[in-house]
Amino acid sequence: VTDLLIGTSETLIKGFLETLETVCSHAVGYGNNKLAGQYVQIVAALYSIFSVPLFGMWWFVMGPALDWFGLNAAAVDIGIKYTKVLIFNYYLDGIFTAVGAIPDVTNKERATNIYKVSHEVIEFA
Repeated sequence: VTDLLIGTSETLIKGFLETLETVCSHAVGYGNNKLAGQYVQIVAALYSIFSVPLFGMWWFVMGPALDWFGLNAAAVDIGIKYTKVLIFNYYLDGIFTAVGAIPDVTNKERATNIYKVSHEVIEFA
């Protein structure tokens, strides 16, 4: 339930990240690498500005939300603890997506693969 609630909220603000590879590839194709870097910085900042308050809200209201679903006290306690881990995971995933756009659009296959494998290892852990 916690993943559903937080994931649905995060989907609303993930639009910034979805556009990043398109605008970065246009900037790199035009030969303006500085602009591509600025796009990554802008998107990472916008994602942080909108996601931190949203994730902070879920940090505090997940307990009452889980109570509203009718879960018992032990399940609510586990859900509250899992929420703290899940928020960190979603935030890191957004930042990894933003930063990973540059090697992805500049044909740096080795760096992209190392980056994505390290991302998956961190996400799995």
